[in-house]
Amino acid sequence: MFKLVQKARRNQKGFTLVELMVVVVIIGVLVAIAVPIFGTVTRNAANQAHEANMRTLAGAATMHVANVGRLAAAGTFPEGTTNPLMQYLQTWPTVPVDAHGPVSAGFPITVTGEANSTVVQTYSVTITTAGAVTVNIIPPAAPAAPAGT
Repeated sequence: MFKLVQKARRNQKGFTLVELMVVVVIIGVLVAIAVPIFGTVTRNAANQAHEANMRTLAGAATMHVANVGRLAAAGTFPEGTTNPLMQYLQTWPTVPVDAHGPVSAGFPITVTGEANSTVVQTYSVTITTAGAVTVNIIPPAAPAAPAGT
């Protein structure tokens, strides 16, 4: 019986504490590298979506100007179903949550406002009588002050 116990002890297979600690350290290093890269990729994707939203809105405004003329198209168009630009869009875009900073789009448009991931923001489009298109980033309205203050 004693010989069987000794033989069983010699044939035990497994990892030592040092080997397990090396694996844990390697996983920690990989996570330390991956997390900042993931954050950068996420922010870049949000900024690219932000640029695409502005180009989409500028394109819709340009089609509206081409359809009705510069003078008839002039005005400011916020988000809403009664917005005449909605006939050129499936849905009105909102600023992506992780987008940051002002972004210049490829169209000859002006962008006002700054994307900020801490609040939900939406876009508004302004068309001048000359046909110039401006995409505005609109932060949410501040909550109303309580009555009697």
